[in-house]
Amino acid sequence: WSEAVMHSWGSYFVPVPYIPNDQLALNLAGEKNMNAVSLEHFRKLTRKSEVPEHLVLNSVRETAEKTLEKWNENKMAYDLPVALRKRIDDHLSKIRLP
Repeated sequence: WSEAVMHSWGSYFVPVPYIPNDQLALNLAGEKNMNAVSLEHFRKLTRKSEVPEHLVLNSVRETAEKTLEKWNENKMAYDLPVALRKRIDDHLSKIRLP
């Protein structure tokens, strides 16, 4: 849902505007529709992989929260056309992760 960007001062996430009706390249716990992915999909993934659920869910929550936070803090600083910023906002509003 986002792209990591690395700079000398650290990393941050830049949401990538997706093509309408685009899907994930690989399924995530049986789901290819990125707007339908929820924490339950990550729970299912942890059960299959036998990874501690709390580690995965905490990482998912933190990544989703920080992505939205940083986008909202910085979107006006990016040299993007207004229409593109709106597409990104629209895409982010459909994501079902906390």
